[in-house]
Amino acid sequence: MADRWWVGDLTDSIKDNNWENPYNWATIEGGGGGAGVPTAADDVKFSAKSSNEDCVMTATVNAKSIATSSVDTGGTNDYTGHLDANDQDVNVAGDVYLEAPGTVSMGSGTWTISGDFTFVDTGMTLNYETSKVIMNGAGKVIAGSWHNELYEVQISANISVGPTCAARTEINGNLTVDAGSTLTITNEEFMVNYTGEIYCNGTITGTDQLVSSSADIIMGAAGVMSISTVSCRNTTFDNTAGGNYSPTTTTSAQDSNFTGGTFGGAWTFSQEANADREVTFNGNTTFTGACTFDQNAAGSDYELIGNANDVEFQSTVTFNQSGGGTFTWTPGAGTWTFGDDYDPRNFTNYNWTSSTVKMNGANKTIWNPSVQSHGNVIIANDTDTGNSVTAKGLTTVEANQTLTISAGHQYRVDSSAS
Repeated sequence: MADRWWVGDLTDSIKDNNWENPYNWATIEGGGGGAGVPTAADDVKFSAKSSNEDCVMTATVNAKSIATSSVDTGGTNDYTGHLDANDQDVNVAGDVYLEAPGTVSMGSGTWTISGDFTFVDTGMTLNYETSKVIMNGAGKVIAGSWHNELYEVQISANISVGPTCAARTEINGNLTVDAGSTLTITNEEFMVNYTGEIYCNGTITGTDQLVSSSADIIMGAAGVMSISTVSCRNTTFDNTAGGNYSPTTTTSAQDSNFTGGTFGGAWTFSQEANADREVTFNGNTTFTGACTFDQNAAGSDYELIGNANDVEFQSTVTFNQSGGGTFTWTPGAGTWTFGDDYDPRNFTNYNWTSSTVKMNGANKTIWNPSVQSHGNVIIANDTDTGNSVTAKGLTTVEANQTLTISAGHQYRVDSSAS
């Protein structure tokens, strides 16, 4: 193991700024060149005292560590030149510290980092371009200052984000957590933007929040989403593979789409912006935690669309209309199952003609159960007998519609209630 300090063209008659030129490297800060190209056993260091010449990678790079700041190199001062990956792959067995006030261009290659990855954009220009960062060192950390950006990130070990500083990291490509790996997000907001997707094949956990800004969330069969908060807008949720989606809280604003699967934790849906928005179900979907749907944008429409798929709410579900716009429910020909009270009175419009409402909770209440507007209504509980459903308001069963009361259950009508 040895140090390799970038000295650029100080001792070479050929001015090429080439990482692969052995004369561009020294063994000590400010030393003479000719030490040879860094290898996987070498700590690569940059400082202004050695050289502020630009450095361009022209082949796959291997190093033990890479550092550009005097805090990390132990050198005299910071490197202020341009470190250009030039679309090459970079393999680092240890840590990468990009904290100097120069420029780093990551290119389109893959940076495989087995140590910590620290990047601070205060005074530094980080061009993430279309690079991919693979973190594969167990127990290592991604850390940065406020509002850092990367392109694509793959988590291939147990990795933490932001444990030492309050920050936000934005991913502009895909975020992938491999099976058997864990991404822990603490004291930092981790955001994936609309140009990428979130693939949770391992575990995403932590006490802070994962943010999806129009990035889809795709759960793998072994995926676990157990972070405290998932905050989304214009997001498609896919758990058809049967992963464990169970954040403490999910907030989903603007348009939301579900391709199917089971989703845990508490959910809050809202329009957020003053525009027509939809919650669309394109596959059979189950919510195990409490759900709130809020039409909260003034003068704008909000619609729940079932597309003939089955939707089940195993806990409390609340429908609010606080924005003054139109709130519409269009379930299609599927079955909507309620494990708790069912109160649709805040909807402006119902399009229930061919649908089925199933009351599946013990001793619950249904308001205004007009079977004409709601299609078929089934009163049943899968596991208990002797339970009752109380209907608040008038119960109407129109021609060609069916109200089914399973054996051992009671249907009580309180026609005086509103």
